[in-house]
Amino acid sequence: MRIVGRAVRALAAVWLFAGCNGAEPEAARTGRVELAPEPTPGVTSALDSGNAAYRSRDYVGALRHYRAAAELGPDVAATWFGVYMAQLALGDTAAADSAMRRARALAPGLAESHPEPRDSAQR
Repeated sequence: MRIVGRAVRALAAVWLFAGCNGAEPEAARTGRVELAPEPTPGVTSALDSGNAAYRSRDYVGALRHYRAAAELGPDVAATWFGVYMAQLALGDTAAADSAMRRARALAPGLAESHPEPRDSAQR
């Protein structure tokens, strides 16, 4: 399975074990949490390219790929999380915080595993 699939499974595990998804006990017993929507192949490809660029410390390239993924799948939290990570690496905390807010709106469990976005006015 590709990197995105592993990331989605990891996010599901965080949700289950942190108890922050509001899942019924059956979901906790079976380990199955629905993380809608499933990324399309185009979104997955753009995320994979962004992840490769990020690992290579090409944060500008990573941001380009993550933005393309967000355009193709604006309702996929992983796309906005990628934008957050790239913007943070580039030092644009305001843009990073905005992207994290979008990701959290789509995947509230991120609130349990990542700190609140910084208010850029407090820098």
